[in-house]
Amino acid sequence: MGKDIGRLTEPLYVVDGVLIIGTRSSSWAQELTFKKAEILERLSKKLGDGVIRDLRFQSSSWKKEKEALEKKKEPVLTTAEYDLVETAILPIENEALKAIFRKLVIHGIRRAKK
Repeated sequence: MGKDIGRLTEPLYVVDGVLIIGTRSSSWAQELTFKKAEILERLSKKLGDGVIRDLRFQSSSWKKEKEALEKKKEPVLTTAEYDLVETAILPIENEALKAIFRKLVIHGIRRAKK
């Protein structure tokens, strides 16, 4: 439909020819419902008749859910990397401070691996 709508929506899944589209807000879901016929016509031209026979719009926390899933895909540290972390924080005597630095170093290694 366009770049503006593309930024505010995301196709989630298709069930029995019904395309479920996540929207940023309930007002966008309602707005797109009014454009359903036009969107279906465009999809038929691109994908062929009958591939997508209906659209459903849902305003949910789909962006947050997607971000949460992507965030969970943190790189896994190897045993050697964990050993490196423990060696780096070994001189710190305060256990609370040591725990904080452990988290920071692990976070830094994960970011570098991304």
